[in-house]
Amino acid sequence: MVIVEKSFPRGGLPVKENKTNEPKENIIFGALQKKIKKPKSKPKDTEFAENDQIQSVSAELLSYDTIQDGMNIMGVVKAIDQLYLSISLPGRMIARVSALEISDSYTKATREFLQQIENGNNFKPLTELYHIGQPVYGRVQEIKQNEYGRMQILLSLRPSEVHSELSHMNIKKGFVFNGAVEEVQEHGYIIETGIKGLRTFVPLEKAQPDHVVGELIFLKVEKMTTDKSVSTCICKEIKPDNMKIKNQMEPNIDYILPSTIVQFSVAKVLKDGLQGTIMNESFTAYINEHQLAEPLALPEDYEINSTINARILYVMPLTKLVYLTLNLRTSSNEQSVEPQYKRGDIIEAARVHHLGTGGVILVLDNKFKGVLSYRSIKANYKGNYDQDEVLVKYAKKTKHKVRVLDYDPMDSLYICTDDAKTVNEKVFTLDDVKPGEFVTAIVKEREAKVGGYAMQVGRVKGIIEKLYLAPVPKILEPDSKVRCRVLSTSTDRRTVYLTNRQEYLTKHCKVLTSLEKAHPNSTYIGTIVQCNKEYILVRFFNNLKGMLYKQRLSSILGSEMYTFYEGQTMAFRILTKNGQQITLTLAHDTFSLGEICPATVVHTLDSGLEIKICYHPEGVYDDEDEDPEANAIEVKGLVPLRLLSDYPDLLYGKLRTYTPNTQAQAVCIVKNIFSLRDVPYFLTHLTNNWQNIKPGDILKAHVKNVHEDVVDLLVPIRNYGKLVKVHIKMLLVKAFKSASIQLTPEQVVYVKVLGKEPTTRTITVTAKLTDVWDGELSSTARDLEDYLNEVSDIRKAHKRLGYGVGQHKVGDKVVAYFRGVNADTKDWQYEIEKTKVAAVVKSSLVGKSKPPKMDANQECLILWVDYSNELVYISNKQGDVSHVSSDKNLPSNLIGKTGINAKILLKADQVFVCSLKKGPNPLVYCPVRLHFNDFENSASAGITEGDFCKLAFIHEKLPIAVPESTWKLWHDMKKKRKAKMELNNAPKPKKLKKEKAVQKEPPVVIASTSAVIGKQSESAQKVMKKQTKKLAAEETSPPAAKKKKQVAKESKTNDLLFYEDKTPNDIVIIENNRASDTDEKPPKIAFKPKSAPQLLPGIGDFWNTDLSQLLDKAAVSSDDDDEDGSDATEEAGKKKKKLTAAEKFKLQREEETRLREIEAKYADPHHLPESVDQFDRLVLSEPNNSKHWINYMVFHLQSAEIDKARGVARRAIKAISYRENNEQLNIWVALLNLELRYGSKEAFDEVLKEALNYNDPLKIYLRVIEIFCDAKKTQELIEMIGLITKKFKAQPEVWLAAANAYFSIEMPDRAQQLLHKALASLPEREHVNTIVAFGNLNHKHGLNEMAQTLLDQVVTSYPKRVDVWAQYVDMLVKSDMTDSARSVLERAVIQKIPMKKMRTIFKKYLEFEERFGTPADVEKVKKLAKEYVKRAAHV
Repeated sequence: MVIVEKSFPRGGLPVKENKTNEPKENIIFGALQKKIKKPKSKPKDTEFAENDQIQSVSAELLSYDTIQDGMNIMGVVKAIDQLYLSISLPGRMIARVSALEISDSYTKATREFLQQIENGNNFKPLTELYHIGQPVYGRVQEIKQNEYGRMQILLSLRPSEVHSELSHMNIKKGFVFNGAVEEVQEHGYIIETGIKGLRTFVPLEKAQPDHVVGELIFLKVEKMTTDKSVSTCICKEIKPDNMKIKNQMEPNIDYILPSTIVQFSVAKVLKDGLQGTIMNESFTAYINEHQLAEPLALPEDYEINSTINARILYVMPLTKLVYLTLNLRTSSNEQSVEPQYKRGDIIEAARVHHLGTGGVILVLDNKFKGVLSYRSIKANYKGNYDQDEVLVKYAKKTKHKVRVLDYDPMDSLYICTDDAKTVNEKVFTLDDVKPGEFVTAIVKEREAKVGGYAMQVGRVKGIIEKLYLAPVPKILEPDSKVRCRVLSTSTDRRTVYLTNRQEYLTKHCKVLTSLEKAHPNSTYIGTIVQCNKEYILVRFFNNLKGMLYKQRLSSILGSEMYTFYEGQTMAFRILTKNGQQITLTLAHDTFSLGEICPATVVHTLDSGLEIKICYHPEGVYDDEDEDPEANAIEVKGLVPLRLLSDYPDLLYGKLRTYTPNTQAQAVCIVKNIFSLRDVPYFLTHLTNNWQNIKPGDILKAHVKNVHEDVVDLLVPIRNYGKLVKVHIKMLLVKAFKSASIQLTPEQVVYVKVLGKEPTTRTITVTAKLTDVWDGELSSTARDLEDYLNEVSDIRKAHKRLGYGVGQHKVGDKVVAYFRGVNADTKDWQYEIEKTKVAAVVKSSLVGKSKPPKMDANQECLILWVDYSNELVYISNKQGDVSHVSSDKNLPSNLIGKTGINAKILLKADQVFVCSLKKGPNPLVYCPVRLHFNDFENSASAGITEGDFCKLAFIHEKLPIAVPESTWKLWHDMKKKRKAKMELNNAPKPKKLKKEKAVQKEPPVVIASTSAVIGKQSESAQKVMKKQTKKLAAEETSPPAAKKKKQVAKESKTNDLLFYEDKTPNDIVIIENNRASDTDEKPPKIAFKPKSAPQLLPGIGDFWNTDLSQLLDKAAVSSDDDDEDGSDATEEAGKKKKKLTAAEKFKLQREEETRLREIEAKYADPHHLPESVDQFDRLVLSEPNNSKHWINYMVFHLQSAEIDKARGVARRAIKAISYRENNEQLNIWVALLNLELRYGSKEAFDEVLKEALNYNDPLKIYLRVIEIFCDAKKTQELIEMIGLITKKFKAQPEVWLAAANAYFSIEMPDRAQQLLHKALASLPEREHVNTIVAFGNLNHKHGLNEMAQTLLDQVVTSYPKRVDVWAQYVDMLVKSDMTDSARSVLERAVIQKIPMKKMRTIFKKYLEFEERFGTPADVEKVKKLAKEYVKRAAHV
């Protein structure tokens, strides 16, 4: 070898032949040379790690220990997204490059693109600028540990960063570097080099076309003009293949940048690579075995002294050791960069090639290279181990089953593992899971951003979002296992989205996973993700979405009764599919109204029972021997509390008896709402539909909504989802003068169908007692018997479950200890000896007696047991204890007896308990009401505890009775009904034959007396007047004295009976032509006097007229005061005679008008409730509507009831669904307002702290600022503004809200100061919008000069912001400053703005002059526009 004298400038010994391969002294320090010459021992090839003493002759891999900040390193693009590049570095390390670190020009272009500023430059995202496998080089900015404990390298490609240490004076011709396009000019590109004092230009003919601003390209200097201050160079663009430079005599390694191709001369073969020289032996260079030309090549394959082209990877600082790669990645072998194996692929027979650098080198498919890292091998062994024994397993040519973890494009090898757990993992990548599959996920942590949980499915990251999280009461514990279903997968985020909602976890749940399966009329389960007034957006699996338009629901019966909310999961039916657009409608119900199913209780809730129903669908059995239980479909339902029993006082007692896994029968009411109380009714009654419903049918309905004068009823008719409205007068029979009614939602009400209208599909019903009850007291006795049996069943269930109150029943004698007197009710409080159950003696029983001593024991009699409240009502009187027997049955001598004296001991919700004077006899039960529709409690009106009365027994076995006055009244009615039936069956007089011949078919009544159409004939009026006179005469005589005369008189005439309707009102009748419901011919309407109404046998309209008089007569006869009763009857008869038919017709018309006004009032959605009950019903009907709750609070505040308003707010927070964030936020704001204005500071602070925990803190703080502004709390407002501007200083809306608040409290100086603080805290991209917003605030509050100054600064600095020009002009016009506005427009039209935006300015200018200018001004604007267009076209 020729010795180069320049290597020894100061002389020295000639170089010996055996030392030609040693590095030069000016490259490696002498001390380091000696260490290289004296290796004490040769390390074994089988060691896991390198020696502690780093040797210069080792072609080591770059690692986290050797990489340093400021190093320039070559890498290969591994992955690309919108914001970052992933760069593969030597040594199997990954660096991250932000989109803001590409170049300064690209950062500027990105900002302009986001701000939609048109400058004629095309913008390309990172995905279009780079491709996988592209070589790049950059500077290491930072090496840090991320939040997961992994090392992270931040790299910058910006020329100003990478070339910051280069000087323009040292740039020579042939210099190769990377530069960014700074500006696209007509003849070429101006380049951003990052080299101080260097100006670079690339002509178009020497560059590739279609470059954009910010794009990095490789350049080579062709011509250089050097100056002391500034140098200029002309460059040409080169491809990565052509980056080779010539050998230089005096090279400067700092100016040979990474990715440059140089000539490498092989000097020595090392254990892990090659050692050689570059640049005429000026620098020592190393090539690691993973950077050879071919993946499976070995260092031994290269000859000594051979020369090879190599690309520079990096240069180590201080030592200036150069590391190269022989893999040049030219266009000819670039296709090899794409990996052949995917992450997660399993290779059954990977062959060991050798033990190399960093791990065991494998041969995959005889042509690819893989590595098992020593670190992963050591991870399988704990404690001490012999590494030689471990590596015996990996002898050369042995085969192993491995899994691909990753591909490293820089080292051209696959990173593998042979860990058995990892290889056998079922879910390793996103490709291993498909939408709709069931998986077991492990809870990692709570994910606040999505309101759900971060999960782990095998080796894949998972997420359960808030809408798809099962509504479980408890929080999922970390590391717990949850059964889930795959919703979708996200390749960009490398995440699988899951759900654990029970609706999706059933075996036969049909889910939509692909667009091809979306066939019309098919039904799938979906979740509502967006709900507004016009449509409902439903999301299915695999990110498929469908639209349900609410206008289509109007044609579905009962749709108005459905409520939709975000997160609701239910079945939907596909209506149409147009491309990727899916239109939905509601699915058919699984169960229909009246369908009885066996149910199992899942949970017992305060609001009712959650049940599940298992049924077996038809046609799902593939094998006859298959277990049918495996194909069962499980449906969840809800039994509301009120649907557990017909009797409100038994609800909570019955709820307590249904423990989880209890079996029961439930009947479907609507959708997934079931009832337990209505099962007996639907077992004994056919479920009606619209076709077979007919007038006269009596149905069991229940109350849905209660208004002031109108009640909404839900009638059990299939395919009829409308609510039936009934006026309050259709419920009352007016048995008493001061009749009142109290109804609650879900209360049982029986109705009688009066008629139906096929055209509008509406029915008319009545719920009067006299219309739905047969008038038999035996029916009342059966109803009370059913009630007592239900009480007995509840007692047995309580006893079986171990409740103390279940040990007691009515009639038992117990020992109780006195505990005190209730201060409010004056009741005596006791505790039963054995069971410790609370007991009460009513104050009506003790009277004025003195209470016993504390803890005194007494023998008492149980009068009644309240199982819902676990309370026992007792009597401590020895008379009651002694003469009341425990026998349940009625003595035979009392069956059917009347006039039996008794004392009322207790009055409960459904019964009042009496004891007979003569004993011993059992306690007697008397019903509070005769029927479910006895809303006026006519069976117990006027009866109070402690009174004496006479009873009449109405049951054959049980001690069930009614007051004698009630019995006499209905007993007389029964006789009169029998007489009427005999009268109807008797032969008619001859004079009625003609009338009988006319009325061959009886008319059917379809409307009440209020539905009168037309006028009566004169003959009909005369007949009615005669009937009225006869009836009035009959009423003046007592019924007992003139009973025989009445019967005789009725047999001779055909007049109305006394218990029928005596009012001469008209009715509308239809001749019964036996037509079907679908007959389209209009019925024949006739107007006839109400001489013989065609109703079912019963009491008629008796209650409307004479019930109060008959009750008065009964009372008078019992008190031997017949004379006064006769006078009252005569007086009532006289008053009735004064009303003619015309007058009654007029009163009816007035009543109808009043009813219409009431109905219109409640139909108005803007009508506000006027009482607590109305508000309670309103918030129960719409619990998620915060407006109703806030109105409820205002209602209490108007009465200065602060605590009640506060209680309403707390109720609202619990009642509103946790998914309705905005609705809950409104309630919290209302509560904060209340505490600020009516509470204390401590209470306000406590509520604020609570609100911040349950809501978005930023929203709460902004609302609090508004509250302080409204309340004029200046000091608190200033403190709050100081807090949020420090805590949320990066949020623009915070500064605007604070400035607006200062303006509101007349502190404009403080508001102006906020602008400077905001600009110092906010990112630069928000500055313009913030200044404009502050300008608008100044204008809003009258500071026009400041507003003009701010907007003027913006349009001067950013003349292309057309929106700001428009706002500026509008502000000046509103301030009547037309001259200033014209000046601004004149300035705007002379700016250099793209034509598309300039069109907007000219349009604004033209409209302004047309409004405020003259015709000459308008022509001027048009002329300016034409000139602008000509200039633009010329350019």
